[in-house]
Amino acid sequence: MKPVKLAARIALSLGIAASATAITMTSCTEQRANPFMEPYGTKYDIPPFESILYSDYLPAVEKGIAEKKAEIKAIAENPEEPTFENTIMAMEKSGQLLSRVTRVFGALNESDGTPEIQELSETIFPMVSSASDEILMDPKLFARVKSLYDRRDSLNLEPNQVRAIELSYKSFVRNGALLSDADKSQLMDINKQLTDLYLKFNKNLLSATNEFELVVENEAGVREHITNYNTKLRVEEGDMVVAGQKLTEGSIAPKE
Repeated sequence: MKPVKLAARIALSLGIAASATAITMTSCTEQRANPFMEPYGTKYDIPPFESILYSDYLPAVEKGIAEKKAEIKAIAENPEEPTFENTIMAMEKSGQLLSRVTRVFGALNESDGTPEIQELSETIFPMVSSASDEILMDPKLFARVKSLYDRRDSLNLEPNQVRAIELSYKSFVRNGALLSDADKSQLMDINKQLTDLYLKFNKNLLSATNEFELVVENEAGVREHITNYNTKLRVEEGDMVVAGQKLTEGSIAPKE
C-alpha cells in the first residue's frame, strides 16, 4: 500500500521506480557486506534488492549522515574563495552513501509499507530531517552560497550554473538560513513535529487502506471484491446495481 510522499524539505531524491520487491530475511552465518556501503556495480546502477535486509538500512543511514556531515563541514570550512566547483558541485557530490540508502528506503516506504519498513521509518525519517536542517542552517556553508549568489552575474558562468546557484540559495533561505539562532531553533522544532505528524498520518492512512473492502449484496448472498488502494468507486453504499455494471473506475473492475 502506498502512503503519502514525505515533504521535499527532507531532500530525499526518490526517483527510483519501485517494483514488486522481495526482501530476503534469512539470517547468514557467514560475514556479509551491507549492500549500501559501496557503489552497486550493477547494470544501470540498479539496487540489488535481492541482497538487501531490513537490518541494512539503519547502519547505512547512520554512516551516510556522518559522512555527509563531514563532507559538508569540509566545504563550509574551505579557506579558498567560494567557486561553483568547490561549493555548489561539492555539495551536489556529497552524501553518496546517504543518497543510495534513502532512495531505496523512500521508494519502498511509498510502495511496500510493511510493518518492518514502517518501524524503521519512525527512526530514519527524523534522523534525515534533523541532518538536513543542520546543513541548510549552517551559517558558514550558507555564507559561501550567498557569496556566489551575490556575484553570480560577474563569474562568467554558464546559464545552467547560474541557475544552480540561484536554486541553492533559495533552498537555503526557504529552509531558515537567514533566521536568527532562536528562530532557527524554533523552525527545527516545527520541522520535527511535522515529521512526526507525517509518520502518524501515513501509519493511519495505511491502516485505513488495508481495512478497505467493497461488499456487494444481492439475493444470492454477499460477495467481497478486492480493489486497489486508490480505486475510485462509481457506486455508493445502498445503491442498487445490476449484473455487468462497472462498480469502479478503470479498465480492471469487479463486476456482478
